[in-house]
Formats: sequence, structure tokens, C-alpha cells
Amino acid sequence: MSGHITQKEAQQHAGSLARLRASAKEQASKVTRTGAGVGSAFAVAYLEGRRGEDSKVLGMDLSLLIGVGATVAGMYGVADKATNELLESAGVGALCVYASNRGRDMGARAKAEAATK
Repeated sequence: MSGHITQKEAQQHAGSLARLRASAKEQASKVTRTGAGVGSAFAVAYLEGRRGEDSKVLGMDLSLLIGVGATVAGMYGVADKATNELLESAGVGALCVYASNRGRDMGARAKAEAATK
């Protein structure tokens, strides 16, 4: 063994390296999108917490308004692919805040109703 590789081996290694790079790029993109969703959920929940009862716009919860707006903007492609993916993830994060708030409220009402029976 001389330590030299053939052209065929070099091409195989180059193909493997290209697949590895593409996979790493996709994984990094997934992590970024997850961070956008979680960060958005935190920011929207914080904003609603600070605003209290004033967290409605035109009678709609701020989390619902931001969630629908950002998700739709991302889905309909208002920017480049990466930005659209981040917008959609941020919108889903805000929608999660809305769903969580509604679920908590419904659970509290059910608990109160059960206590009165």
C-alpha cells in the first residue's frame, strides 16, 4: 500500500463528504428553526404577560394575531426560503402560546366547575 488513492476512491470520498456537508447544513437549519419557534413562544408569552388584559388587538389575542400573520407570511413566501422558514417557525411558536393559554383557561374553568358540583 503506497498511501495513494485512485481517482475512483477520491470521487467516492468527495461524494461522501458532500453528503455529510449537506446533512450537517440541514441539521443546522432544523436547529435554527426550532430556536425561532421556541424564542418566538417565549417573546410572545412575555409580551402578553407584560401587557396583561391589554394584550388584545382588534379583539384578537396578540399571540393569535402574530402567529397567524407570521405563519401565513412564511407559507406564502414573502422573502427568501430561509427567512420564510424562520417566519413560519416563529408563527407556529406564537400559535403554541395561544393554544397553551386557551388550554390552561379551559382547564381552570373545568376545575372550578367540578369544585362547585
